[in-house]
Amino acid sequence: MPVNRRPIESLPSPEEICAVFRDEDGVVYWKEPGPNRPLNRPAGSVRSRGYWRISYKNKHYQRHYIVWCLHHKRWPKPGYELDHIDRVPGNDCISNLREVTRRENMYNTGARGYHWDEKNKKWRAYIMVDYRAINLGRYKSKEEAQEAYNRAKLLYHQIGETQRTVSNCFKT
Repeated sequence: MPVNRRPIESLPSPEEICAVFRDEDGVVYWKEPGPNRPLNRPAGSVRSRGYWRISYKNKHYQRHYIVWCLHHKRWPKPGYELDHIDRVPGNDCISNLREVTRRENMYNTGARGYHWDEKNKKWRAYIMVDYRAINLGRYKSKEEAQEAYNRAKLLYHQIGETQRTVSNCFKT
């Protein structure tokens, strides 16, 4: 379960997390050996969707939340989530994590924003904003539809201070 869905009072303190774990480029290790706690192997295990999960005191934590806590000495703010900027669930380097709202997190999905419109024999571009699709037009080529989507993404899907450019992050 993600940390942001738990009451803050039920989470271990950041000081406790720092005393128990250490981070090396997004990979978390135990500081002290114990049952099922080898020091030389990463803590936790990878789950089916590619996210790592670590068990601590009979509760499960996603590894990227522990990495965040280790670096920022706090859990994400209530109502916020952690987003993997490059969309790779196992890349838990602190430089790849950012604190975002649920809406901002949804902006960073791998959705293409265009598809072939069989009826009109053209490429249709669209973007989701506030849970509704905005039509961006129909285009003769896939590349034109993709460019329309990328321009709209920059306009509609701004993500705090860490917004990136189309050329380096929204490749489809």
